[in-house]
This record gives sequence, structure tokens and C-alpha cells, in this order.
Amino acid sequence: MAPRTHRISVPTTAHLPDTHRLSPTSSEVVKALSRLTRPSLTSITLEWLQERNIDRCKPYLSSDPEYNVEEEDDAPYSAAQSIEELRESWTELKTQKGGKREVVDRILQGDWRRGITLYQLAMVDSQHLLHHPNSLRWAALRLAKITSTSKEILHDTDSNPLPRFNGKVFLRNMAREIAPVTKAHFYITRLKSLPLTLLRIHLHDSPYNTQSSLRTKTTPSSSSTAIFIAFPDGSPHVYVSLAASAAGGDGRSLRKVVIEAIPKALSQPQARYTLYPTSLSARSLQALLALRGPGRSSAAQGGWSIFADNSFEGDALDYRIPALKPPQESLTKDVDPEEDKENTNSADPKANQKRARGLNGSEDPSVQKRRKLVAAARFGTSALADDGKGLDRLDVRIEDPFDPDIGIPLPGDVEGDEWKPDVRLSFHGAHVFAGIRKLVEAGVVDGEKMPGWMTGEAGVSVGVVRDGRIKAREGREGKVS
Repeated sequence: MAPRTHRISVPTTAHLPDTHRLSPTSSEVVKALSRLTRPSLTSITLEWLQERNIDRCKPYLSSDPEYNVEEEDDAPYSAAQSIEELRESWTELKTQKGGKREVVDRILQGDWRRGITLYQLAMVDSQHLLHHPNSLRWAALRLAKITSTSKEILHDTDSNPLPRFNGKVFLRNMAREIAPVTKAHFYITRLKSLPLTLLRIHLHDSPYNTQSSLRTKTTPSSSSTAIFIAFPDGSPHVYVSLAASAAGGDGRSLRKVVIEAIPKALSQPQARYTLYPTSLSARSLQALLALRGPGRSSAAQGGWSIFADNSFEGDALDYRIPALKPPQESLTKDVDPEEDKENTNSADPKANQKRARGLNGSEDPSVQKRRKLVAAARFGTSALADDGKGLDRLDVRIEDPFDPDIGIPLPGDVEGDEWKPDVRLSFHGAHVFAGIRKLVEAGVVDGEKMPGWMTGEAGVSVGVVRDGRIKAREGREGKVS
């Protein structure tokens, strides 16, 4: 009797291949497909059947060696005989109406009943991100060149160029850096709508890269192991997705390994890099491009945005105050400018509301126009509700000392002592600064006395206010997690 042969799995440094399959009953696969709409599912299925993808997205056909005739009798969907027949079937299905449950069932119980490959799963996740650009929260990290004495901020110049991103070389270096800790599957694509290169890394907490290792019970869910990294063109920044479920445990440790490997994969002999945080996170990739991208808007927010898009009149170097144009007579009739200015700065909100409305309860046109002009001066061309560049959160801690001139004595009433109350402000919304701009136009917030950080000039989502200005943590050394 011939001895039985056993396959022995040994640890390896190779990454997970595209053709490794996940079970069609896996909650990871079902959840990923269920997030797409019916048109998205049919479109991505036709992409799987294209010649360039067919080897990595192989369907179940009756001509395959793994075809089982007995299984076909009880199967809800019959196997196609060829790729051409399958393309025609899915093209026809794309034109039909119905629910997405039908499409998901046909994928998992029919044409891909043997499993979904890692490459297919990566395409599904990337498709969902493209159709739902605000589904993930991103953190902006900045590359710095490590010198013998300090970390040098990078600028794309001839003497200090940015590291050139080459997809194949970067993936090879990334696989080498993280292989001793975890195995990963890499999927890289180029976005057509944004100047970004998108990389998806699926982590597999195992020393093996075999097909059988994917079926172990220790495999984490995709929400804790799928990390997206975006590389904007011509910018020294990198955007990394933040997953809420990876806040603790092994997921956070694996994510830290990946982030630490990014600058090492970009480094070359005589050119070593590191990453540090920029106090900016957002759900919108467009917002990150505006604040930490290659354009001029990254250094011109709030009222300074007019210089970034050349929407101002005259010469930017002309510091002389231009003569003000007289307002329209219809808007200034029966309005005393000095009295209006004094009333506008009134500390009584009820007085402001009464002043802003006429005797008949309607809005005073001159006051309304004045507030809009103030808002336009403080925010410029930024903070517009439909610009797609909104920050959904702003957290600020105020560390300025208490001012006793407002009439409340310091605790202990000791002269010379400074009291710094613990004041923290948190703004939430679809577009925080667009909301503040609306409040200025409505007269709820005084646009003339409002500090500059409330207009978004600092370009951060987290910061500390000192001396009336927000101080971000950009440039400080610290751990990135």
C-alpha cells in the first residue's frame, strides 16, 4: 500500500494571490455584495468577465474539470457552457428590472458558487467606495525626509523632490515590510474622478498564504482588516482610511504595522522618509485634496481662498484700501450707517433680532445684505454647502486665559494669576464651515468678531486655540496610529 502524501504548509513571505477564494457563504462576501446596488452589481460582474480579469475572476462553467453533474440537478441556477454565453446572460440581466437580491443569489449560488476570489472582493469594496465617497473616514499624514539632524518637510522641487510612486515597486516593498507580521492581499487602481491612486490592503492574520488558511476561524472580518490608502498626485501627503472597528485589539496592531511600512516602502538609498499626523481627518476625499493636496487651496482657506482661485479684483500686491462703492439707494434708504454699525455690534441677541426685522416682521434688506457681505469677506469662496469639500467634524480646545475685564473675578481673586478654564468645542454636521457661514448670514454668529479658525483658515479638524489662533499638531513628532 502506497504511503499517503501530506501537504505541509510552511510560513512564507509571499503575499496572498489574487486567485485565492473565499467561501460564497462567508459573511464577509455576502456583506460586501449586499452593499452594492443592482446596477453596480451587474456592471462589476461584466468587468469580471472581461478578458483582462477572467483569470482572476474565474466563474463556474460546465466545461470546467470541477463541474459536478449530480450537483447541477439541485442547483438553483444552471452553469453556463462558455464565457461568451455568460457575458450575454449578464448583459441581458443588466437591462432587466428587479431587486439586487436576485443578482446576489445568482453570483453566490450560480456563476461563482465555488467562491469569490480576493481580487473580486477587492473590486467590490472599491466599487462601493467610489459610489459612496463619504463611507470612510480618512486621516491625512505627511511625508518627511529623515536627515541626520531632523525631519525635513518635503516640497516638490528640483533640490528636494517628492518620492516617485511606482505601483509595482511599492507593492513589492510593502509586502516585504509586513510579511514577517501578517499576510496581505493588495489591489491598486487609479481613480478617474479624482487625481488619486487608490490602494486596498486586505490583511490576513496568519503566517501562511495558502488557500486553506483563508478558511480558518481566526480570520477577522473585512471591516477590521481592509485598509484603503490614497496617494494624491504631486502632494507630500498620504490619506489612510480609519475603520471604527479597528480601534482596539489585533486590528489596530495590524493597521499600525501597515502605516509604519508606507514610508519604508517609499524610501530609497540615501532617501529615507517617515510619516507624521497633520491634525486633519475627514470623510470627503475632495476635502482632503483641498486642504492637503497639490493645489494652492491647501494654503489658502477661509477669506484667503479668493487668492487661490483668482476670484479677487485688482492686484494682490496692492495693499492700498480701495474706495468703497456706494450701496444701492433702495437698500440704504432711511438707514443711518453709524447707527446700523453700532446696533450690529450689540451684545444683546434679542436687540439684534429686533433690529434685523422691520415693523411688519419682515427681514430688513440692508441688514441681510450686510451680513452676507461680511460672510463673503470672512469665508471667501470656501465653505459653500455644495462644494463637496466639507469637514464633518471640528474639535477645538481653548487654552487662552480667562479675561477678568468681562466682570467675573478670577477664582481665588488673586492678582496676576491666570485662570484657564477647560473649554472644549465640538462642531458636527455634513459641512461644518458651511454651517457656520450660514449662521453668520443669519445673524446668529457675529461675522466681524468671529475668530479666524471658525472660518476654516487653519485647515485642520483638531486643534488647540492659543492667543486666539488655532495651533495644529502638524510638524510635531508623534506616533501615528
